[in-house]
Amino acid sequence: MFSIVEAKNLVTSEIEVEAVPTKWINFEQSTYQWPPKSIATKKLIRSASADPKSSWTSHTYDKILGVYSKRLLI
Repeated sequence: MFSIVEAKNLVTSEIEVEAVPTKWINFEQSTYQWPPKSIATKKLIRSASADPKSSWTSHTYDKILGVYSKRLLI
């Protein structure tokens, strides 16, 4: 499953939208984990099978725009 999250970029103040595997999201804390740039992020997102690692960065989201069970084309 995937969720579409909306978050404000703290550097640019722009609103950003990301497709995030739902298992990377902590709904209670309104945060999601994101892998470092050195990891093939698109491949991880497509598979949605990787569990978040402790080395991944945590980001706060403002709202969930939708949750989807079908595979997203990224």
